[in-house]
Amino acid sequence: MIQDNYHRILILGQSFNTTTGGGITLSNLFYGWPKDKIAVVGTGHVLNYVTTNICDTYYQLGNEEHKWIFPFNLIQRKYSSGLRSFDQTASFSLSSKKGLRSILVNKIFYPFLGYLGLFHCVSKITISKGFEQWLAEFKPETIFIQVSSLEGILFAKRLVDYLKIPSAIHMMDDWPSTISSRGLFKNYWKRKIDKEFKTLLNSVNLYLSISQPMSDEYKIRYDKDFKAFHNPIDISKWIPFHKTDFNINRAYITILYSGRIGMGIMDSLFEVAAAIDKLNQNSSEIHLHIQSPSLNDRIKQKLLNFNCVVINTIVDYAELPSILSKAEILVIANDFDRQGLNFLR
Repeated sequence: MIQDNYHRILILGQSFNTTTGGGITLSNLFYGWPKDKIAVVGTGHVLNYVTTNICDTYYQLGNEEHKWIFPFNLIQRKYSSGLRSFDQTASFSLSSKKGLRSILVNKIFYPFLGYLGLFHCVSKITISKGFEQWLAEFKPETIFIQVSSLEGILFAKRLVDYLKIPSAIHMMDDWPSTISSRGLFKNYWKRKIDKEFKTLLNSVNLYLSISQPMSDEYKIRYDKDFKAFHNPIDISKWIPFHKTDFNINRAYITILYSGRIGMGIMDSLFEVAAAIDKLNQNSSEIHLHIQSPSLNDRIKQKLLNFNCVVINTIVDYAELPSILSKAEILVIANDFDRQGLNFLR
């Protein structure tokens, strides 16, 4: 295909990376796209673990676009607006040092906002003059959207209305089912978010899901025809590490969980760790290794309360085949509570 047949794509809400499901899926979907015809737009919270092999144009929605109301604007980290560059030699490791401000924000401030439902209304994203100028220079021809919050939904709708160009939305997990399932006023926010999301869907031209069952469910729920595209793998990267000997002939046994930890994948890991600790009381030497790019401090500390748990460092996706093949046992850790099932299905 000649390069002139590629549209100028503007991706909203997801960075290219090799550590998260959304970032890896995006990387595979747009692999080979001309770099000068693709750009990412996202808040500072979105632009993490960024890779630049597929796209090196990133516009950060910072202080000029992402506005928090008083007094919450005094607590939030300040991000600059405009184009960002990324150092690809930087380590994936995260610092374990947390200041008092960070602890207060993550363990008290955010949970408090979530319980009251205020998290849905204390900030909004607007189109600034600087962002308008950059859009005019980039001249996007198609918008590719990933959202999972009310402010993201509202901003995506503003951007679609402003640019008036074809747009597509790609759904990952079923976040609409769980985005407002707890706290005060949860029913109000669930109705509000559902209404705004349906309004966004009515403005979009193409709908993508990550599985056919999700497409079937969304046809019933939203009356839209979703096309399934889930993350593929390059088997040539995995075949060299294909395991052929499944005998366990050593005392030190590694059980490995690799992937996201959070909604729908959490309680089951604690149960596995508790079971392993109990087995180790009988002189077994079994260790549960956790390989995850989404391990917050609260879950990490809870896991480390178990003697068997080992937290691995964050690695590039290319290193996973080797890491998985070295473990004796791999764990799929799906929770079976109602909220977890709704999110994961």
